Amino acid sequence: MAILSMFGSSFIVFDALRTKRKRGKLLNQMLSTLSLFDILGSIAYAFTTLPTPDSDYLYGSKGNKKTCLAQGFFIQIGTIACFLNVSISMYYLLTIKYGWKHEKLNRKRAWFFFPPIVIGIVFAFVGIPFYDNLFLWCNNSARYWPEIPVILAIVFATVIMCTIAIDVRKKSHTSARHSLRRKSMALSRMVFKQALWFTGAFYVTWVPYLAMQYMWTTGTAFYVYGFILYAASSVPLQGFWNFVVYVRPRYLNDAKASRLTAPIRSRATTLRTSIGRLSSSLRHLVETKTGRHANPVIPNVGELDRDKTL
Repeated sequence: MAILSMFGSSFIVFDALRTKRKRGKLLNQMLSTLSLFDILGSIAYAFTTLPTPDSDYLYGSKGNKKTCLAQGFFIQIGTIACFLNVSISMYYLLTIKYGWKHEKLNRKRAWFFFPPIVIGIVFAFVGIPFYDNLFLWCNNSARYWPEIPVILAIVFATVIMCTIAIDVRKKSHTSARHSLRRKSMALSRMVFKQALWFTGAFYVTWVPYLAMQYMWTTGTAFYVYGFILYAASSVPLQGFWNFVVYVRPRYLNDAKASRLTAPIRSRATTLRTSIGRLSSSLRHLVETKTGRHANPVIPNVGELDRDKTL
């Protein structure tokens, strides 16, 4: 699962930064930064129990205290991707509800990056004394407080998306009475849907993670194997889900273009078929009138030489 996430995040980084025009977009900068931290976390998840101290007698454990600490630290660094999701939600809020343009957003660029990265790094270092074996991998084993930033990130993202949804709904009713605003409203709805998809990828990843961490600390995880299996599989997949959402507009545009050009392609095929039938009919008519093939057979050179000899 972590490998899928690494590939998805790597594609986003490559595609979002491959041209100067794309690199200049704040959203692409946030997505690529989020993906870089997700790659770090996914690499740490990919080792599963390997860095766990072999003295814990877990399947696959071949590490020690230092390798366990390193894995836990980078898993916590990976949670910065969770906090950057809130920045992306805030970007959509300022764009859709308040109509901020690229120039104004770029002037506030530091505030989209500085708080989530600093909070993530601080919690990663504060957790160093608490990184220990959590059966699936090494992570912060302290009770409750390590998950406070994740809880707040989920709450903030939810509030922001609800605010955007209410605003889009109000503007939809207003634009229905003003034809000049319909085009602008259609664009807002399209952007909102994309924001909703990114938030969905956020929920699918971090809500199970939060529930699983709570179950480990309370000791109830041992009684819900099915959920732990699901949560452990979904946590390392944020990069993959972000990749799916990232390429979604391209798929929709290709599908729309295909629907628009389908009648043209159908008519072109019909026209080619009709021309082919007409050509066949004309050829047959010429053969009938002249009593010979319209395309006479060229005699073999060898046969001509034999006739001359005779």
